[in-house]
Amino acid sequence: MDRNGHLYGEVDVNEEGTVFVASLFGYYNTYLSRKYAHLGWYVGIKKSGKPKRGSKTKWGQKAIQFLPRRLT
Repeated sequence: MDRNGHLYGEVDVNEEGTVFVASLFGYYNTYLSRKYAHLGWYVGIKKSGKPKRGSKTKWGQKAIQFLPRRLT
């Protein structure tokens, strides 16, 4: 996530902007940007399937709730 809140692909996996903190919200996972945690920016997906800007996300929105995958 960049400083404008846009998601992007990064070649370097150790880049600070690519680290997200996973947490539980009921039965859902949410992913908070570690670099912009002080702003409360989450990874979110719009109904159209496009990524939602971090600055437009808030705790409790459906756009930031992801179903966890079971590993078998």
